[in-house]
Amino acid sequence: MNLSRFREAQRAIANLLDDDSLSDEDRETKLEETFSEWLEAGESFKVKAEQVAKYIRHQEALAEARKAEAKRIRTLAEQAENQATRLRNYLTAQMLRSGVNRIDGVSTKIGLRKKQPIVLINAPLEEH
Repeated sequence: MNLSRFREAQRAIANLLDDDSLSDEDRETKLEETFSEWLEAGESFKVKAEQVAKYIRHQEALAEARKAEAKRIRTLAEQAENQATRLRNYLTAQMLRSGVNRIDGVSTKIGLRKKQPIVLINAPLEEH
């Protein structure tokens, strides 16, 4: 089994996938040509098919790992949004309880909206 030829084909395919100068049609054509050249060179089709199957499993595992990471990040974003909502509701309730409608701070201005009591915060986002 010539693993170096397979890796060469992998690199060629990756380069084609990353080439933004190609249209989708040109990219697909070049991918087919690269794959055909690789199939015609060297080892038997059976060996190459096994290598392709392994690569497919690798790509599927990579996709699953990326989906899991995306889900984890979505969950963290939702948690942050929920915490911000809870804190906004808390601040609204405390301002209503205290009879304070507006606070002009040094870096933040806070005001209650008249229609539906909710805190409006006017402040630049801080980088952490």
